[in-house]
Amino acid sequence: MLVSANSYQPVFEKLQDSVRELVRATLVSYGYEVIATACGKTALDVASKRSDGIQLLITDLMMPSVSGHELSRRLRERGSTIPVLYISGYCEETALQNDIRPGMDAFLHKPFLPNALARKVRSVLDGCVHPG
Repeated sequence: MLVSANSYQPVFEKLQDSVRELVRATLVSYGYEVIATACGKTALDVASKRSDGIQLLITDLMMPSVSGHELSRRLRERGSTIPVLYISGYCEETALQNDIRPGMDAFLHKPFLPNALARKVRSVLDGCVHPG
């Protein structure tokens, strides 16, 4: 999920369909404009084309083909400074210690409540994040 500067437009990628829809619906209900993609390549393309307004990537860590870690690495290689909210039900936050940039990126363990997601997104956007 990528978030736009003016309308807070998250684009989330690589989340299982049901989780992706839950995340999308939750964030829309909190007033965010959401761009949802089903694969890493599409998310990279969207981020490249919309880099002027995207403020956040939300991605699952454990997905086939391109993992959330790989997606964020590729975005950074392209010069992106977009913060990342990693979501996973399998990976412990400690496995991300080298990937999470302090004060920029965060981790949310599944399952989570919609209000926990909204709080974490707001925290990342406000720049007041703690990784866990």
